Parts: sequence; C-alpha cells; structure tokens
Amino acid sequence: KEKAFKISPMKDVIPSQTEHEVSVIFNPFESAVQKEKYQEEIKMNIENGDPEKFTFVGQVSLCNVKFFNLPNDTIDFEMVHTGVPTTKTFSLKNETNRVVTAYQIQNPLPEILQFKEVAGYLTDKAKSVEVIITHKEPNPEFYAEVPILIRGGPKLLLKLKANVVQPE
Repeated sequence: KEKAFKISPMKDVIPSQTEHEVSVIFNPFESAVQKEKYQEEIKMNIENGDPEKFTFVGQVSLCNVKFFNLPNDTIDFEMVHTGVPTTKTFSLKNETNRVVTAYQIQNPLPEILQFKEVAGYLTDKAKSVEVIITHKEPNPEFYAEVPILIRGGPKLLLKLKANVVQPE
C-alpha cells in the first residue's frame, strides 16, 4: 500500500478537554507508486470512544526530467577489470520552468553499483551524478537497468553495460 503521509506521534495520551498538536508529513517518495496527487484516509483510534477518520490530500508539481547528453539513456563502461572500481558520470535535467523537483535512484545491485548521490533535488541546471561499478566476477555482457523516481514526473530508466574482464 502506498504511504505518502507520516503522522507524528503515532501514539499519545491526550487529557480530557485539552488540545494536542500532531504533525502530518507529506513525503511522496515513501509511496511505492509515484504520481501527481495522493489521497490517504487515516483512522485515529480512541480508547473508550469512536474512531475518528481523517483524509489527507497532497499534490506535487508536474515536471519533465530527462537524461542530459546521454544517448539511448545508456552508460557504456566498456572494458572494466574485476575488482577495480570504474566511475562514469551522467546528468539529469529538469526541463520544467520554475519547478524544483527531486529524484531518487533505486539501485537494484548495491553490491556491484554505487551512486555518489542516490537522492537529491533538480532545478533548471543539469545535475551530475557519479556511478561506480565494481564487479568481482568476469562478465562480458554485464547489463543493468536502474530505475530513477522523479517527483511529479515519470520514472526514468538508466541502462548500464560493461565488459567485465579478469586482468592477466
């Protein structure tokens, strides 16, 4: 289930006839589904009373983020030696005027791939992100697809390939 809202504190004691402040934090990256509008109904259980239901709605600004100067959305590491870290850089560009958005890299292979900045904000300037590959086994046809979530926009798919060889 998607969870874009977080309540704090989740449990508390409120004396009779008093008020109590509760924080509602909207973080769409906590949701398994990335979309423009989020609506969630949250139930507050009351000891010796009827539960109260609250509906929260959050909306993010639409944006258009693309890879910048990356043909076919692919990084080709070419020849990589086993056990030797190799670094390449790619850039993300937010092409939406006056909208700041955020990205989050969903690394499927943390034992092989490392990203210097797995999450951050995107303005109208290109954002460079380093990716490091360190493969322990030879693999002449290494290929990976790395999803990148974009707040307010469609998910991007970074493709990585390499010829991982054992040095002689």
